[in-house]
Amino acid sequence: MRKNVLIIGGDQRYLEVIRILTEQELNVFLVGFDQLSFALPNVTKLRLDEVDFEKIDVVLLAIGGTDDHGRIASDFSEAELVLTEEMIAQTPKHALICTGVLNDYLVGICRERTLIDLYARDDVAIYNSIPSAEGILQTAMQETDYTIHGANVLVLGFGRVGATVAHLFHAVGA
Repeated sequence: MRKNVLIIGGDQRYLEVIRILTEQELNVFLVGFDQLSFALPNVTKLRLDEVDFEKIDVVLLAIGGTDDHGRIASDFSEAELVLTEEMIAQTPKHALICTGVLNDYLVGICRERTLIDLYARDDVAIYNSIPSAEGILQTAMQETDYTIHGANVLVLGFGRVGATVAHLFHAVGA
């Protein structure tokens, strides 16, 4: 029996996630993707009030998780997406809830389910640091009157993103 994955909100990165999930022959249900159309097998777009949470095995939230009131950001919808404790309670006990940013609200409503912090995983966080570092380099190039090559650059913080930024700036001669 195919597993059912519900994706609520998200940005451009999620388009690749959707493609990969459909290749794995999972049923993918999308909320917050109103402005897009998909010609992929096993993809169904829904409104949040149309989701049958009892049939969902995995809930993948936008990487930013929720705000303190349960709102979820989506680059592809104007609709307000609010995840509630009642929705999570309807999911099967084995359901996984995945996101990149945890807060007290999300931890509180998911206390009876397995909540996975994607950014706690090195494979996800390091891979995600690459577009962040590229954006930082692009901004530095646009906002300065000199070349980055040969420039003295100071990177404050040496976490996953900081390490990637330092490596990238060094690669271009800074």
